Amino acid sequence: FFYYSGGWIIKMVAFSLMILMSTKKIFERTMTIGGLSSGIQYLNQFVDTVGFFLHFGEGWQNILVSLKRIDEVMALENEISGTEQLNSVKTIKIQNLSYRLDNGKYLFRGFNYTFFPGKIYCIQGSNGAGKSTFLTILAGMEKNYEGAIFYDRFSATDLNMVHLRKSVISFVEQHPCMYFTDTSSILTFNRVKQETLAEESEKTEDAEEAQEVIGAVIRHVTALSGDSTGFLGVINEHVKKAEDLDTILSGGEKQKLAVIRALVKDTDVLILDEPTSNLDAATVEALILLLRDICKTKIVIVVSHDSKVAESADEIINISMANVAAASVQVTNAFRELSYQ
Repeated sequence: FFYYSGGWIIKMVAFSLMILMSTKKIFERTMTIGGLSSGIQYLNQFVDTVGFFLHFGEGWQNILVSLKRIDEVMALENEISGTEQLNSVKTIKIQNLSYRLDNGKYLFRGFNYTFFPGKIYCIQGSNGAGKSTFLTILAGMEKNYEGAIFYDRFSATDLNMVHLRKSVISFVEQHPCMYFTDTSSILTFNRVKQETLAEESEKTEDAEEAQEVIGAVIRHVTALSGDSTGFLGVINEHVKKAEDLDTILSGGEKQKLAVIRALVKDTDVLILDEPTSNLDAATVEALILLLRDICKTKIVIVVSHDSKVAESADEIINISMANVAAASVQVTNAFRELSYQ
């Protein structure tokens, strides 16, 4: 607080004292108006110098925080991953999956389920029930679990999960970050070409693929925003002003960009964590229509408390905090529940 407000406080106190003392001296005829003017100028120079050192202190605090974060990142261990590589996935099979906290309490336990293309799966549960944790386990970002996960016939422990996330899984976080200042980089982030295309493609083929990506961007942005030119135009205006997109964009704009980025990536598995929390009603409706269309050929898994998303889902998986069978699956089009243990 001192670093951020100290300069303003010193300036206000100094000038207040200056005015009070000068007013008294002027009434006593021991100071002229010209003397007051000169005194204010010198005081202003003094305050500016003090402010410089205060701002330096503020910047130094930010530097210390950044250095600490860099140390934490550098200390992270490399991800332990298998060697098998998959470029497509048709099923995700969960066998006796459990996740236990450091205190020994289970978030969920004994989960058996198989995900297929052709359906929207909606994950629900109370706060802290482990919904987001379940998604990170599916994506291979959390490995401290019990049980097994199979992508087609391969166990997750045997798979190169980094490659899987790049080529097979699109993941939309609940609070997405926009790291890039170029709109095209944001929308094509992590979009992976087929290996044969990367190795053998000619410039003409690269150009054709670029046009395909641009077409997909415009198509998805139009579907979600109604006006691709207007939406991307707003983003590009921020870019031209060299503004930090992660701080300047609203939650809804970042969420929309993250969804579009995942759709453009065009993978077999689409995982979305609360994708509608910052979207308006019209955009939610548009997103649901998109998901209904793409789930015909993809595995679509959504964590959401949005009633409209739940109503559009084919199956709802309810995860609750319990130490034994901790979820139920509701097949929405048949209005019946299946428990697992």
